[in-house]
Amino acid sequence: WRELEATSGSQLLTMTGALMIGEATSDVVVGAQASAREHGLDAELLDTNALRRRYHGHVVHDGDVAVLDRQAGVLNPEAAVGAMLAQVPQVVREKQMKSIAELRSSFDAVVVAAGPWTPELIDWIPRCRLVRPR
Repeated sequence: WRELEATSGSQLLTMTGALMIGEATSDVVVGAQASAREHGLDAELLDTNALRRRYHGHVVHDGDVAVLDRQAGVLNPEAAVGAMLAQVPQVVREKQMKSIAELRSSFDAVVVAAGPWTPELIDWIPRCRLVRPR
């Protein structure tokens, strides 16, 4: 996001940190820990006492723990999409795409961000494989 911010001149990501609170076995806590491990994030696990001491503005129930992710933030989706769209002419080698049928070029890699319609759009393209982000 920082690279796109630099090229677009817009602030896209505001770093806020995130505190996920719940019982130690809750989906939110277990999932946050697993995600932090998988992505190499420096997340801190806070026990009930540390949570109450450091975040006294929160209601903390007996047995609650928290995962603190200092690297979390809030993305401005409208600005992010706008900044990405402004990059499209550079990405497709200055060919503006109006429909799939009009573009006849060869690329080493293509990014298709069509949401749930992506598989339908690329199924008919030879040697094209769908890679989902982790």
